Amino acid sequence: MGIWRLFLETLLTVISAFLISAGTNAAEITGRVHFKGALTETVKVGYEGVTSAGAHITNMAGLTPTGSTGYVWCDTYKPRRTGLMWSSTKGLTFQHTNLPKGTYLVYVKYGDAYLDWKVITVSTDSARVNTSLAISPSRMGDVEIAVTLVLRSVQQQGAGSLFTDVGTWAILVKAGKTVRYSVP
Repeated sequence: MGIWRLFLETLLTVISAFLISAGTNAAEITGRVHFKGALTETVKVGYEGVTSAGAHITNMAGLTPTGSTGYVWCDTYKPRRTGLMWSSTKGLTFQHTNLPKGTYLVYVKYGDAYLDWKVITVSTDSARVNTSLAISPSRMGDVEIAVTLVLRSVQQQGAGSLFTDVGTWAILVKAGKTVRYSVP
């Protein structure tokens, strides 16, 4: 019985070493998402890439960092995977694994806003690239657009036109809000 047990243990060790080394031939981009303040919306990390062969690839994963820990993996494009991990003590970390050589735009999104990104070049099939991204909910704000609307009447005069102002209205539009205004 002892020889068979030794044989099986040796076989399992060889198989484990093979599986571990097989996984190290694919590139990955890992990093940390730095932030200040409380995060109350979904955080998403992802990439848009162009491989050295010219193919466009993408992946993304997101979670709302609540509680003491959490993680999510997106396996949609196996063997490529994107993961986002949350720990109340260690913060947010991410992984993009099994990537081919190429150029990648790596980003972090908070709620509906893309807040940071970096362009990363993966030059070999076994590259390990570490980067960091940052979000600051306290530095986010709304966009306000003021539009001055002028209504004019037009009268033809010979080869030209005469414009006369009929009325002027100011309209304020805020991000995320719909404004409807009817001209009297």
